[in-house]
Amino acid sequence: MARGIEGAHLSNALDGAWLAQQVEGYGATLDRLSPQAWQTSICVWMGEWWEALIDLFTLEEGRSDLVLFLRIYQREASYDFEVSSLHVP
Repeated sequence: MARGIEGAHLSNALDGAWLAQQVEGYGATLDRLSPQAWQTSICVWMGEWWEALIDLFTLEEGRSDLVLFLRIYQREASYDFEVSSLHVP
């Protein structure tokens, strides 16, 4: 089974190991993105992309303090997602 999200990639400054360390250091298990996240997350149009700060949820807490930072670029018939950070702001 393939993992990941089509069109999603890490910014040049990040790697998957760093993201895993952030989650591990937080000490909780990430859960699927809840529909509730869209009520508390922030998306701002920057002229060429959307800057998004997405509240993440864990099995232990529900909405956690972890936030996924990403840019969303609209393409012809799809979107590209560039993850720039994952941390507690």
